[in-house]
Amino acid sequence: VYAYDANGNRLGAVVTPDATPPSAPGAMSDSNITSDSATITWRQAPDTFAVARYRYQINGGAWSSFINSQAANLTDLVPGTTYTVAVEAEDDAGNIGAANSFSFTTPPSAPGTPTATNITGNSATVTWGAASDGAGVAGYSYQLNGGTWSAFSNVLAVTLNGLSYGTAYIVGVRAEDSTGNVGPTASGSFTTGPTAPGSP
Repeated sequence: VYAYDANGNRLGAVVTPDATPPSAPGAMSDSNITSDSATITWRQAPDTFAVARYRYQINGGAWSSFINSQAANLTDLVPGTTYTVAVEAEDDAGNIGAANSFSFTTPPSAPGTPTATNITGNSATVTWGAASDGAGVAGYSYQLNGGTWSAFSNVLAVTLNGLSYGTAYIVGVRAEDSTGNVGPTASGSFTTGPTAPGSP
């Protein structure tokens, strides 16, 4: 803002500082969610001039340092845990605006590696270690050689029947938690025995 005297001479500038904080960042979303990591993105926060940077906090904890980005990669998360991420913007004048927040839940961890025992020519028993999940594992599902997944059931072992003699199988096992999140697959392999010899 410039001041003028009665003759129209410009006397100097009066600087009015920007005291208006940015609005809250726009819509937030998640991607690349694993049992222990996730990427959170958000839309730009409107501001009178320009937003300079953003910062975020997880579950009401300490705020991160300001970053010149509209995304944050979160690591060292706990399987099966709900996280609320808040993001706020700061403009070039140092004004910090209101926060926007978003919640997501990490899936269970992978089960322990499936191991086959009691292998015969047409059957085997497959066992695996329990998956980790903060909300509790509701059940496990398995598949053979990349085929159809079984229904989820709360067991750590399954007996497979009707297998083919002398055939290699890859067993995939995954966990589902009580909120419906499905975790990554753990895989193991085994080979059934050969057919019995014919009568002498």
